[in-house]
This record gives sequence, structure tokens and C-alpha cells, in this order.
Amino acid sequence: MWTYLKDKESRSVGILFVINAFVFANWAVRIPDVKYFLQINDAQLGLALLASPIGVILFTPFTTIGMNRLGTGKVAIIGGVLMCIATVCLALPQSYGQLVLALFFFGVANGVFDISMNGVASAIEKNRNRVIMSTTHGFWSLGAMIASFLAGYVAGYGIHYFAHFAGTAILALLVIFSVFPVIWPQKDFAESKLKLVWPGSTLMVLIIIVLLVFMVEGGIADWTALFYEGILNSPKNYLGFGFGAFSAAMAIGRFGGDRILSKYRPKKILIISQLLAFAGLLLFAQGYSILICTLALVLAGFACAVLVPLVFREAGASRYVTPSMGLALVSSIGYAGFLIGPPIIGLVAEEYGLRYSFVFLSGMLLIGVLLAFRIK
Repeated sequence: MWTYLKDKESRSVGILFVINAFVFANWAVRIPDVKYFLQINDAQLGLALLASPIGVILFTPFTTIGMNRLGTGKVAIIGGVLMCIATVCLALPQSYGQLVLALFFFGVANGVFDISMNGVASAIEKNRNRVIMSTTHGFWSLGAMIASFLAGYVAGYGIHYFAHFAGTAILALLVIFSVFPVIWPQKDFAESKLKLVWPGSTLMVLIIIVLLVFMVEGGIADWTALFYEGILNSPKNYLGFGFGAFSAAMAIGRFGGDRILSKYRPKKILIISQLLAFAGLLLFAQGYSILICTLALVLAGFACAVLVPLVFREAGASRYVTPSMGLALVSSIGYAGFLIGPPIIGLVAEEYGLRYSFVFLSGMLLIGVLLAFRIK
């Protein structure tokens, strides 16, 4: 990790991942307040959250074209700025329809930022001949952990979420501009050497698995605060503990993940990790105390740590498709899963309760295990 931090390019892309997570997690922890202000139920909230993956999917082709023609670094900076603006927009809705529009814009911005910053990490890996993807994603988890705990305390002090989101956006913008000189010129020179063809069965299986894993991560991000509040009767300043603990465990696991990715076969990593995450999520769904549920999410976080970096690394190094297309496939489908998960939880929760929603999510990981056995 210290070698990573000493390198200016690696450190700069790590900062982008921190900012992406920091902005997202501050929004995720304040979802209960937005829900209360608009007086909507779980099912309505779940359907509103679906607007974000629609935004991601619709704008992914434009992100890919931009990365190919402008360069990954330029698109990453633009995406970061858009995400900051979109975060403030999430505090403005006065009606359900306005919330849906704000979430659509947030999905577009987050999708552009997510795909392009992974493109920058992939370009640095190839240009420097280094493995940095897991550590880079570790900084995302670190940013999510810090933001979750911070946002919980901000909510506990009764600060309105408009001021909260505005302050988050301003801070994020300042940090993004601090790495502008390093990130802006970044390009992946493999873009001009590869043609668009079928990405291969192995990569497609990995993409489906990352869709399922992102569904789980999205559910944890958007609904743990509501689970702690509604099921565990948690005080407001503890609402960020679940996502924060999950993110902290992921950060620790990812900072050591590059060594794991270099040493073990992807198939073995996928099977063991998803089985452990399944156990953690099932324990969380049945937990009756803040302590047990938080420890369960720690287990799930450790288990999920290297899954997403593994797939992003495989996509960026594919022999069949351009890096921008490979990363766009993983990011758009995976991120769609990240945002489809919460609406599904909302619909299941409205019908059967939040506990059964997380049992349902744990089942997604078992499907991922079965798919992993198909990888050669």
C-alpha cells in the first residue's frame, strides 16, 4: 500500500475512488430523511431508486465513446464534477416525480464517473505493468467507510440534508481539482489496437457474477440504514454503522487483495468469497442486535472485497474488446445491479419485510457460486 501511495498516478486515481464513495455514501445514509420528507413507502422508494440504473445504461455508450476519443482521464474529471452537481440535486425534490428525475441524473453522473475512473486504473496497470486494481477499489471502500460514519453523526445532529449534500459536493469538487493535472492527460493506448467482438464466455460469466455482487452491495448501501432504524430501533447516530462496517472490512480486504489476485485462480477466489458473503448476509438478516448485525456485515465485507476488482481487472485486460468497452460492460451491468438491488429490496420489503429482503439477496450469491463453477 505504501508503494501505491508513493506513486503519484496511483495515488491520484485512488483519490478519485475515495471521492466517488464519499459522495455516494453521504447520500445513502440520508435516504431515510429524504423518504420521511416526501412521505413515501418502501415500494415507492424502491421504484424511484430504479431511475439511477436506467440512467447508467442509457448513457454508457456515450461514456465509452468519450473515453475512446477524449481519453479516460478527461472523462473521469467530467464525471466527477457531474456527480457533485447531481448530489446537490438529490436534496432539491419537493415531490416524488422530482426525486425520480434527480435519481436518474445521479445515475448518469455516477455511471460516467465510475466507468472512467476504472478506465484510468486499468490504463495505469498496463502502462506501468503493475497490479493496483484491488488496492484502488480499497480506497473506494475507505471513502465509503469514512462517509458512512460521518454522515450518521451529521444526521444525528439534525443538520438538514440540503446543507449536508451541498457541503459534501463542495469538498469533493476541491479534491477532484487537486488531482486534475495528473488525471486529465491519462489515456489507455490499447484503445486503438483492439476491435469490438464477442467478449468471450468467461468474461460474460464474470459480468453476470459482478451483477449479482453489486446487487448485494447496493442493497447493503441503500437499505442498512433503514434496517437499523426500522428493525433494530437504532439511534440516528448509529444508522451509518452497518454500511460503514461493511465498507471498512472491504477496504482492509482490498488493500491486501492485489496479492490475492496475483496468487490464486479467479475461480477459487469467486467460489470461496461468495460462500462467505452468503453466510454473513444470512446472519445479518436474522440478527436482532446492532452488534450481531454489524459483525455480520464485517464478514460479508471481507468476503466481497476482491470480487469486483477481480472482474474489473479481467475486463480491462481482455484480449477481445477494447478496455473502454470491457470496462463499460462491467461497470454498466455491475452498477445497474448496484442500483437494481435497492428497488428489489423495497418491493420485497413492502410485501414480506426487510429481513426477507436480505435473505433474498443472500440467495443471489449462491447463484454466483454456481456460475463460478462454469469458469474454466
